[in-house]
This record gives sequence, C-alpha cells and structure tokens, in this order.
Amino acid sequence: MTRHGLKDARSNKMTGVSVTAWVMFGLNIVTPVSVAVTSLVQSRPKAKPTHWAGIRVAATMRSPAAWRVAHRAAFRWSRFDLIGVCGAALICLLLLRARWLVLAECVLYACCLVSLALNTWHAVKAAEAVGSLDAAGRSCRN
Repeated sequence: MTRHGLKDARSNKMTGVSVTAWVMFGLNIVTPVSVAVTSLVQSRPKAKPTHWAGIRVAATMRSPAAWRVAHRAAFRWSRFDLIGVCGAALICLLLLRARWLVLAECVLYACCLVSLALNTWHAVKAAEAVGSLDAAGRSCRN
C-alpha cells in the first residue's frame, strides 16, 4: 500500500498484465471479429453498396453483384484471420507476461493489419473480375 491507501501498480501479483497489453489484446480480438461480421453481412443476397460499412472502393461500388462477390471473398479469408489472430492473441495472453506480452500483441496486431490489407486486395480483385464480366456481357449485347 502506498501513502494514499492505493496499491502500487508494480505490486499487482494477480495478473501481471499491463493495461497496454489488455488494449492490444482487445484490438486483436475486435478487429478480426468486426471485419468478419461486416463481410458476412455485406455478402448477403439483399446487400447493396453502402457508404457506411464494407470495402468501399470503386471496383466494389460499381454494382450490387460486385459488392456481394467482393465481400464473399473477403469473408472467406477473414475467417482465417479470425481464427488465427484471435487464437494467437489468446495463447499470448495465457503464456506470456509483462513486456513480452505487449511486444507479442503489437507484432500480432501488425500481422493482423497486413493480413486485412491482403484480404481487401483479394476482395477488390474479385470485384474487378465481376466488373470485367459485366462489361464483356454489355459489349456482347450491343
């Protein structure tokens, strides 16, 4: 106990996990879950391009079909992110302590962001393929 009756942060023997580690753990859980849920919801048959949620680039906003195909492709890969990143974050939380935990969670979050960027790139390529098929179909009809 300190002079003011509060425990010193260094004497917390119960968890040994810092606030920074908890924040990074939360980010490692919330980010893949929110991406997977958004991709799943936006890949439904009735989903249309929206400016509020989803992958909002020119290729995906062209048509509802491109929007759904892109988000279906994104969901396919975000499931791996969800399982891999959330599982690794939980394992790090259970096995590591102190500064190594913060370092591991930060590196894991960086890997999560790189994976999500590649996921988005893959989804945009799928939407562009739909766009090129739509353009080829229109040129054949004319």
